[in-house]
Amino acid sequence: MTLRIRSARSEDAPELALLSKELGHGVRSEDVALRLEQLLASAEDWVGVTEELSRQRVLAWIHVGITNSLVSGRCGLLRGLVVAPERQGSGLGRALLQRAERWCFEQGVRDVRLRSRVERERARSFYEGQGYTLQKTQHLYGKRIADRP
Repeated sequence: MTLRIRSARSEDAPELALLSKELGHGVRSEDVALRLEQLLASAEDWVGVTEELSRQRVLAWIHVGITNSLVSGRCGLLRGLVVAPERQGSGLGRALLQRAERWCFEQGVRDVRLRSRVERERARSFYEGQGYTLQKTQHLYGKRIADRP
């Protein structure tokens, strides 16, 4: 089986949406397609995929972006990484993560961060195995603004 890592394309949206279910997100393919178009046009984001060439099937995806903070400056932020269940543990995630880190380096960014849900023990073990260290725990708050404030 021949694999390659490449930048995502618009036509990958249905497979990216399907793989996103592994993260617990029931996202519609149409929504992924709209968001992907915006990300592909952004110089501050990179979405990559691992593709099985013989079947032209996406087996994994990663999204990394650059964020800028008044307090901590510019850093890479891993916004998502998912590997098809049957390929987990095969090195696809590690290869995608290394490619995303290289992209960050090429953008002049030297620090990469990520968030992972506490209950995702396999993910925590994976990231620690790639040299990431726990820096803090926190609560995430959200508010949907339905009407004009």
